[in-house]
Order: sequence, then C-alpha cells, then structure tokens
Amino acid sequence: MLYSDSRQIDYDKKINILIAVSGETRCFNTLTHRDLKFFKEKLQSLNYDVIIVGHTWKHCDPVQNQHLSLFDAIEVTDQKIIEDWVMEDFVTRCPNHDYNSFNITNTPIDIKSKESINKTLKLARYAWGQHWSAFASFKQFSKKKFKSRRNPGFDILIRWRWDEAFYIPGTYYKPGERRDKKLENTLFESFFNYLNSAIRMMNYEGARPFGATDGTGDITADNKPFFPLRFDVPILNDRFMIFNKQAAENLQIDFERILGDLLRFSSRQECYEGHTLWYTILFNLGISMTCDLPIFCNVAR
Repeated sequence: MLYSDSRQIDYDKKINILIAVSGETRCFNTLTHRDLKFFKEKLQSLNYDVIIVGHTWKHCDPVQNQHLSLFDAIEVTDQKIIEDWVMEDFVTRCPNHDYNSFNITNTPIDIKSKESINKTLKLARYAWGQHWSAFASFKQFSKKKFKSRRNPGFDILIRWRWDEAFYIPGTYYKPGERRDKKLENTLFESFFNYLNSAIRMMNYEGARPFGATDGTGDITADNKPFFPLRFDVPILNDRFMIFNKQAAENLQIDFERILGDLLRFSSRQECYEGHTLWYTILFNLGISMTCDLPIFCNVAR
C-alpha cells in the first residue's frame, strides 16, 4: 500500500510543497511561465504553501526579470561540469549511445583522437543533463525553509520542467472550431480535485518512499528497431512527478554519485541515458512509483 488507506482526508491541513523546476529553459520566457504561475496559484487556493526553485544551464536563455518573482531561488551551472566528471574516469563514464544513429554502438572510442573525445563529451551532456539539473534542484528540499512557521520544512516535492504546459486530453479542436471553455474548466477542476486528494494521502506515519506520475510513459521494447541491444526498461513520464517526504529525502544526493555506481557495476549494453534512466535511478534509491495521476500536461514545443 503506497497511499494512506485512511478514509478521512484532512483538506484543512496546511501542506508545504517545493516545486523544483529544472533542465533547459527553452520556451519558458515566451510561453510556459504562465502554466507554472497558474499551477502555483491553484495549489495555493487548495491550502498549500508553495515555494518554487529552479536550476538551469549557462548556455540557456536566462529567466527574464518579469518572471523572477515566481522563484525563491534559481541556480545556473555550466554544463562543463558533466564533461569534467566524465574525464575523471573516461573509459567507465563515457556514454555508449550514438545520438545520430539512435543506437547503442558499443564501439571502442578512439582515445587518441581529440575530435572523438570531444564528440563523446558532447553526448554526455545530452545523456545526463536533465538528471544532473533535476537533482541540483531537488537539493533545495532540505535547504529551503518557510520563515516563522511551526513546520518550516517541506512535505511534498514536485519535479517540473521549464517547458511544461497544461493541456486537456480529448479536447483537440479542428481549425476554426470554437473551444468549449466550460468543458475545459470542468476537466481541470476534476483533475485538481484528484490531485489534491492524492497529495494529502502521500505522507503518513510509516509511509514508504514513493512518487506518482501519469501513465504516459513507454517501454523500450517498443523501440527495438532503434535500440536492439537495450534491455527492456520502463520509461516513466518524468516531466511531472510528485514525491512524498520520504522519497524526497532519498533524492538528496549528488546525481554523479549514483550514476557513477551504475556505470561502474552494470552491463554496458544497458542504456543509462536520457528518459530511460529515471526508472533505474528511482529504483536504486528505493523509491516506488505509481502511474495513476490523470494526464494533464505535456512538453510545449
């Protein structure tokens, strides 16, 4: 049992939430800042205290001044940190995935060729940048505190992406067709009622570390023509994940520490890169996942 089996849900209890935004900023300044603002305000209306923190990379567009008030803190890091980490133990840590051919190559890298090494280091940024950024933002769970509160810490951690946007499944419109705002609002209210109940059942005495997302993940078996050497690994919807306090505490580690162990002690045929990596990370940190949340958001392009 992951969620509490109590039939009484305390909707009046104030719960502290940290929303950790990470990755590349992409369309945040022009589009998805509105979605994050809406999400925060909606949670606040449901009796949650919400703090938002962010992490992104130096090569990305900085968050514009008019959106900074949404955040309690934003950290910016140079992605060279990933390359430096790989170079400390290149043979073990170099990625084994060729993003040009969408295949695991297992081809020996010409370590005498500077061009070959630089290409591999660039692939490392693609392979692990999203996780590195996410874990940097997760660390704020134990650092940030509410001021003048009996409960200064957080109860819930939410992973969010800079390019995350709300959408209503099943409400696509033909060109020129009039939108049904009443239907959209009804579906949104239904989702947030469900989400509100789910969050309030995640933290209880004796709870196991677990998180929740929706069921829009995938499994690598479906991609065998592209990944013929890869073991079947469930792919979670890692764009939006909610973790209870116990799981969030397990996430207070350096990402490079767990990645280093995976690469050192696992088969090189396994692809510990990109979206396939999330399930493996959470499993190794003792975090169970449930995929029972309604689908309500997706990446904006």
